[in-house]
Amino acid sequence: MVTSGGDLLIAGISDSFGEEYGDAGLLQIDPMGNVVRQAAIGASGDDMATDARETTDGGIVFAGWTESFGAQMADLWLVKLDAGGDVLWQQTFGGAGHAVAGPRAPSRARPRRHYAGG
Repeated sequence: MVTSGGDLLIAGISDSFGEEYGDAGLLQIDPMGNVVRQAAIGASGDDMATDARETTDGGIVFAGWTESFGAQMADLWLVKLDAGGDVLWQQTFGGAGHAVAGPRAPSRARPRRHYAGG
């Protein structure tokens, strides 16, 4: 997704930040490839951002799935971040089974995963 300023906004998952499980990862880079901002959001389970959009207030809203919040069984996840990358609100949707948004279902079978979308 290209932001209003011409930056590229990338949504995905990464477990390269020292956590046992992957966190939702957001990366914004400028046209020269420089990192403008990055964020990793998650907790005790796997969490993935599958799509992200810039909001009119300079923040980000992303959709994905989470095993850390809600029923902790890969619920749909909607999160709003402010311009500084802090979580303003989040909402999960789902129940006892898996409810995922995006092209990949959660799996612990592939260590050191990096998936991206958006």
